[in-house]
Amino acid sequence: MHSQDLEDPGAEALGDVFDKGVLRVEFHGLDFGVLVFFLGAMHLLVAADDLRLLAVGWELTTLCSFVLIGFDGDREAIVAARRALAYNLGGGIALAVALVLVGPGATLSGLLERADQVVGGAVAGGLPWFVTLALGGFIVAAATKSALAPFHPWLLGAMVAATPVSALLHASTMVKAGSYLVLRISPAVAAGAVLGPALVFIGGLTFAAAALLALREHDLKRVLALSTVSSLGLIAAAAGLGTPAALAAGILLLAFHAVAKALAFLVVGSFEQLSGTRDLEMLVGIARRNPWLAGGLLAAAGALALPPFGIAVAKWAILVLGAADLVLVVLLSVGGAAALALWTMVAARLVVRRTGGHPPEIHGTLGGTEWAVLGILGVGTLGGLVLAAPVARAVADPAALVAYGREAGLAAGWSVVLAGTGFAVPMVGALIVAAVGVAWLVNRRIPAVAPQPYLAGVNLSPGGETLFHGAKKGETCVYFTGISEPGWVVQQFLKGFSFFDQSLIDQGKVVFSDIGVALRKGAREGIEHIEREVERISPSRIVIDPITAVHTAVESERQYRELLHDLTAHMKGLNTVLIMTSETDPHEHRWGTDGYMVDSIVLLTYPKEGTVRRKYLEVVKMRGTKHMPGDHVADLGAGGFSVQPGLR
Repeated sequence: MHSQDLEDPGAEALGDVFDKGVLRVEFHGLDFGVLVFFLGAMHLLVAADDLRLLAVGWELTTLCSFVLIGFDGDREAIVAARRALAYNLGGGIALAVALVLVGPGATLSGLLERADQVVGGAVAGGLPWFVTLALGGFIVAAATKSALAPFHPWLLGAMVAATPVSALLHASTMVKAGSYLVLRISPAVAAGAVLGPALVFIGGLTFAAAALLALREHDLKRVLALSTVSSLGLIAAAAGLGTPAALAAGILLLAFHAVAKALAFLVVGSFEQLSGTRDLEMLVGIARRNPWLAGGLLAAAGALALPPFGIAVAKWAILVLGAADLVLVVLLSVGGAAALALWTMVAARLVVRRTGGHPPEIHGTLGGTEWAVLGILGVGTLGGLVLAAPVARAVADPAALVAYGREAGLAAGWSVVLAGTGFAVPMVGALIVAAVGVAWLVNRRIPAVAPQPYLAGVNLSPGGETLFHGAKKGETCVYFTGISEPGWVVQQFLKGFSFFDQSLIDQGKVVFSDIGVALRKGAREGIEHIEREVERISPSRIVIDPITAVHTAVESERQYRELLHDLTAHMKGLNTVLIMTSETDPHEHRWGTDGYMVDSIVLLTYPKEGTVRRKYLEVVKMRGTKHMPGDHVADLGAGGFSVQPGLR
């Protein structure tokens, strides 16, 4: 098999162009140089016949990946980069052991020639034991590079890298290095009695497990990562089947998957760049606001799941070729169904009408270069509708012929779609009609899937921010402000939200009280001011924003504990709900003085993830309720604060 038959230079080049476009504000000359160096290492890897040169390219891609994943320099990126390095160096050790076993000067073509002699009967007794062990080392190295189970965690962590890095390394090149290697050694693996079935099982299990895991994800980059792992598992299974047609199907899948997944990664990165989020639930209905960009992801979703796209054709061919293996058939059926459900869910979220919640704001637009890259990848992805047969005839079947010495026949008879492009024309028309019909039905029949505002496991009515929500029910509420932000400043800020109602302030239902003057005299005076106001107004709920103002005014921690105890006891006696805000260390908030006195603690965090910061809510403590644990994606929009329960 000619190594250049398995390269995908188009996706690589477009990823580089996009790198210098949409993320120009983050990327600099150094990391672009690393990307170019990485591409050189990849070309060395796929062009090398000498196993020593292949190993050099292999390790260089590992080191480049380490640099690019950890480029941001924050803790999360560094941890992910080190994890990727550890996994891939482990695979590199397996590759090194294989090189020692086959001896100096060994070549891939030499291994394949020896395997061909065994299959043809020219050499009796099968493959030598050391060659079998060496092939096992190659498979382990390929499994780590392609993130096959159980080596997939490094690829999920690598999603902290910038989008062009993910599109280039984790869709079209680096992870495909493992797929390339198992496809190259497929004839040698077929000559053994154990390695082929083992590779088929590992690949099938990865295909099914990763597709099922992707169904529970809402971070679109993690969805794409798990979907990539699933497809890489299917390519490995095809290599393990050890037939010319299976090899051709694996090559077909590799080529079309690289283009479609590169498009998907770049679209998701564009959404994150423009809206600040890549969470699927936050992007509900985004196709109505940015139809062209969403259309790119819809095209990729269709290419990854539907016939007669080349990916679906290759999946079907692998299923037919492995029909004699019952376990593989079950795994491929489960994985295929999960993948179809996954991309249906993604597409539905993008096009469904949103009538609630707070959609993210879209800031800025993509430049001409970015649109050009997305357009080229989009045309290539949609070209999979009619290009399956030509690519099979021009690339996949000839590569299999070189590898096995006999015809694969994939383009001639494994699918009616591949029998000729004429069948694809009516299929394209039917898909367009079906898409229009489904879009119309979704628009008319599905009202909304957007979540409602959430607090401590209980959904509140829209616009139900604490004080105004209570005031609209007839309650009286008081907002105590500190020294840094007097009441009039807070009111000016709140006027930007839809729940703000000036009439409730005019009626005395929402009262703003400044404790700054009292606090200047001392913490005790500030607490007494709060207690007097509560006794005078008799509110149902009060907010002290922030309680830190009281904390900084005390002379000792003991005094703060006594004041807080008196305040909470007094409020409970008056049947008044007390809400305190604080900007402090999360651990201090949980275990400090106020941490054990209060009935509930809701923690809001704003960590940096990749290139953006995200808001999360965690209910740390909520007495008397069975609240939902863990971090939940949060958002601050025109309607106030909303949370996506159960999402991270």
